[in-house]
Amino acid sequence: MMFDQPNSLSFQMIPPSPPPSSSSTHFPRLKRFLLVDDNPINLELLKRMLGTLTTSYITTMDCASNGCQALEYLEKNAYDVIFMDIDMPILNGVETTIQIRTMSSLILACNQAIPIIAVTTKDSLEARQLYKDVGMDACLAKPVLPHLLKSHLFHILH
Repeated sequence: MMFDQPNSLSFQMIPPSPPPSSSSTHFPRLKRFLLVDDNPINLELLKRMLGTLTTSYITTMDCASNGCQALEYLEKNAYDVIFMDIDMPILNGVETTIQIRTMSSLILACNQAIPIIAVTTKDSLEARQLYKDVGMDACLAKPVLPHLLKSHLFHILH
């Protein structure tokens, strides 16, 4: 897998390509997202952006305010993508990702390979390498730009 050259906005494990036009965007149906952030405003903004991008395809968007809540959701539900804040109380995004990637396959049978996208203000070279090393699949810098969210989501869901 190849990571793009670092920039101030994001990294991704797939070669970059232009995001599809809104008329050609087709996300597979019946998707379930888990949004994890301790800031309710950030959760609401991300939820709204995702809602405008994939209105007819997302069946559920669950929100957790910390890593412990995210793990509880994952024990009960299967998700297609996790959007993970890094700086959170109780259990941060890096620690949560490590736990997701190492939990028993019996507990997280459907979530072992789930794509995890870091959503963070910490977007340095070192930070991106850490996110990759712990098993995150991509990174979106805050504030999240809608066209980058759309591009990352399109690549991950196809």
